[in-house]
Amino acid sequence: MDKHQIKELLRKYENGTCSELEKAQLETWYLQQPIPDKLNLTTSELDAELNKVWDSLEKEHKAGHRGIQRRKLAIAASILFIFGMGFYYAIDNNIKKRSINEAAERIVVEVDPGKNKAIYIDPAGKRQILQGEIFVALVANENFSSSNTGYNTIATPRGGQYEVVLADGTHVWLNAASSLKYPNTFNDVDRTVELTGEAYFEVKHMPGKPFMVVSQNQTIKVLGTHFNVNSYEEEPDIKTTLLEGAVEVSNDRGESILLRPGEQSVNAADMISKRKVSVDDVLAWKSGFFHFENASLETVLNQLSRWYDVEVDIKEIPRKKFNGILPKHVKLSQIFTMMEKTSGLKFKVEERRILMEN
Repeated sequence: MDKHQIKELLRKYENGTCSELEKAQLETWYLQQPIPDKLNLTTSELDAELNKVWDSLEKEHKAGHRGIQRRKLAIAASILFIFGMGFYYAIDNNIKKRSINEAAERIVVEVDPGKNKAIYIDPAGKRQILQGEIFVALVANENFSSSNTGYNTIATPRGGQYEVVLADGTHVWLNAASSLKYPNTFNDVDRTVELTGEAYFEVKHMPGKPFMVVSQNQTIKVLGTHFNVNSYEEEPDIKTTLLEGAVEVSNDRGESILLRPGEQSVNAADMISKRKVSVDDVLAWKSGFFHFENASLETVLNQLSRWYDVEVDIKEIPRKKFNGILPKHVKLSQIFTMMEKTSGLKFKVEERRILMEN
């Protein structure tokens, strides 16, 4: 975040108008400020270091008063997880170095978070590892005429995400373990793409030429709008969330539903329905966070598995529900340390497999 964004979030934080995601962004940034050997400091030394960081920030902010509580700001998204009835794990006077170290010892493999990476597959099947942060498909492949219906694919591996700009100006952000298949040239009737996994779309408005997204057993029809689609095969439902405009979502049984901004369709095995949701929560993944709202442990582990490129090797997953926001940029060991401190469950990683201890 730049200084302007930080100051704006600080103002909203002081006024109590920050969303949960904005709080997580600000608090995560705060903990990224240089504090040497945080866990090796005494309580008084840690307080002194926190005061130094905060005092320097206040000078930039020119607020002239201490409207934000240091302790509250230290309850950062990077070390925040809420389980069941709710519990905050924070860097404050309650830190116990011994329990932190014991948890770290159980997690024997250090796993880095995912990053921007993807593979481009052209109509002939040739693969290319993409460099940078964005792929722009501004013109048709030179080996195919405008009448050719060859298909291109952008695929993110487990532990990857990527931004794509299609030839019509539509922007697509792919989450981990996802793929977008699109024609070499859109026809004169519509603009149809195929999605597996999860993606956020900002569709270029083209009157008379709708944009179509096909994923598993559903089709989304739009003219110009912003929406998110979650259609991982391992998840029980397909969820489509609308931010702007209007979309029509239909399933393979001929049922359809119209979405307005702030609504989410849930395409289940036996029916399709819609509900009101927080779009900020749904798009947390695009902003660099995990957001869990009454999520099962299985759902949590599936998301961690895709982002950290590890396998879940647990025969009987406990039935627990989770709520909270976590940053995606931290190591997997840090995620598990948070989970262990609040849930009582014990996790470890061996040969890129997530295991649970009895």
